[in-house]
Amino acid sequence: MIFQINQLPSLWRRSKIDFLIWIVTFTSVVLFDVSCGLIIGVAFAMMTVLFRSQWPDSICLGNVPGTEIYKGVNAYRNDGIVGPVVELPGIKIYRFESPLYFANAALFKEQLYHKTKCDPIEMKSRRLNAKLRLETDSLQRPMISKSNIDELDGTHEGRVINGVDLSSDTKDEIDSLFAVIIDCSSFPYMDLSGVETLRQVYEEYSKIGVRVIFCSVKGKNEIRNRILCDS
Repeated sequence: MIFQINQLPSLWRRSKIDFLIWIVTFTSVVLFDVSCGLIIGVAFAMMTVLFRSQWPDSICLGNVPGTEIYKGVNAYRNDGIVGPVVELPGIKIYRFESPLYFANAALFKEQLYHKTKCDPIEMKSRRLNAKLRLETDSLQRPMISKSNIDELDGTHEGRVINGVDLSSDTKDEIDSLFAVIIDCSSFPYMDLSGVETLRQVYEEYSKIGVRVIFCSVKGKNEIRNRILCDS
């Protein structure tokens, strides 16, 4: 280990976590003995793996124009050769760079809703509030006949009921989002909490009319059966 000291600056630039593992292991060997130091180093390395799995990276994927390759949005810059990554209209492709288990299941769902910019619980609440405002306004405004609607300017968009323009109250991002694809290729394993989280995501998006698709899943039958049985 002593002969590797001159490699520490390079190790620090490449991976600060690996640098810390080396420092902890080296210090433990010096303070105690080789066996004890190596055990402490391995334990510390396992702790860093657990720590990183609880706060992993997550991205939305888009298509590299002219190819069948999908990369993280903004992964490429427009340099005149390869254009920026483009998301498919009405579709969000999401990847969570970690195993899905009890320690990060809540973070997975939080990041999914944030990255896709579509929180189904919030959207459902907004739709309900819009409906309540519509009903309240309908009671307060006089009824209008079909002839009154026909007299409106032909460029008017949206439905008008009892003088209330629905489009101004209820149109949101859900109207343009019809599918969320979850890339499960980065899940080497999932525990029951992870599978349960996928079931919740599936149900919550289904309630607002957004289809959820799981791709590259390991243990497809387990996930499908769990979702179908619990739904």
